[in-house]
Amino acid sequence: MDKINNMSLKKVFFVLTLSSLIIASILTTFSYILLNNLYNYIQDKYLKTPINTGFITIVQNNVNQFSDYDKTLLNIINILQLVLPLIFFIGLLLLADIIFYKVKLKTPIEILNKGAMEISNNNLDFCLEYNNNDELGNLCNAFEKMRSELNKNNIKMWTMINDRKQLNAAFSHDLRNPLTVLKGYSNYLTKYIPTGKLSDEKILSTTQLMSEHINRIEYYVENMSNAQRLEDLVVSKSMSNINKFIKNLDENISIIAKQEGKSFTLKSQINNVNLLFDENIILRVVENIISNAFRYARNNVSILIYIEQELLTFVIEDDGIGFSKESLKSALRPFYRDKTLNESNAHFGMGLYISKILCEKHGGSISIENNLTNSAKITAKFSTKN
Repeated sequence: MDKINNMSLKKVFFVLTLSSLIIASILTTFSYILLNNLYNYIQDKYLKTPINTGFITIVQNNVNQFSDYDKTLLNIINILQLVLPLIFFIGLLLLADIIFYKVKLKTPIEILNKGAMEISNNNLDFCLEYNNNDELGNLCNAFEKMRSELNKNNIKMWTMINDRKQLNAAFSHDLRNPLTVLKGYSNYLTKYIPTGKLSDEKILSTTQLMSEHINRIEYYVENMSNAQRLEDLVVSKSMSNINKFIKNLDENISIIAKQEGKSFTLKSQINNVNLLFDENIILRVVENIISNAFRYARNNVSILIYIEQELLTFVIEDDGIGFSKESLKSALRPFYRDKTLNESNAHFGMGLYISKILCEKHGGSISIENNLTNSAKITAKFSTKN
């Protein structure tokens, strides 16, 4: 049977057809001989042989002398001699077709139909298995290869959509902080310029800071437009004065703290030095973490900055309720929401996920834990190596 299964369709069809013709010929021959002998046997009953002659003379009785039964039997024999060959040939050819269909066509057609139905129902998570090495076996293998490629492309497409979804979420999430700062500066200028209490120098410095944040937004837009996923974002390190960076950070945090109605303390253990880092990336990460810290803090957020083994390190702690056990395991995953918090407060999953990706892109890492008072503590590290 395995030999037949692995034969080509043409060979199997030829073998079955030839076999049916040979069998039909044999049956026709045997039936003809059998019917002819029966015909002769009936006729022999009506033959006469003269006696006392030197030779044999056979005289056949007139056909009208046949009995009615024998006449009927002879007519049946004549009909069968004409009909039986047709029955044998047609019947055996039909039988060969049925065998051919069941052996070579039925199973692969059912498999292909089932596969086509699955695909039409947008299901590509199945497998076509047909092991015969014939034309339909090759067709099933080609169909399975097509299904596999479609499934890979489908997974790739959904991955790209998910990556883009995360990127868009990151974009909207990270725009919030510079917009908050811009809004704070705008309110500040709107409130104090009409009173004449601001010097031209103060107004100029404030507008310069606003310009820097506008540049940050432009940087975000450009990066997000060029990237297809968060991992594609490019880190551009440059030598910058760390104290100037910390001063700008302190001013930004002040505005965020005012918006949240909380206080903060910022302590730096770094001397006035130039370091190699990407200011935009670090601002995004630190502001994300601090914004979340303000959201969960009762009153105060503390920030400690230091250098350790060429890693620029930020330790941010709040005085809130800290991370739950579930959050400690899952808070760095995208779109995570803490079930123990209400919907309006469960935001930190995306911010921490973005921060994790950017820290790693900058050659560093991020870790979360609860401090000795069971409040949240987040440590973000950034490599200052070239």
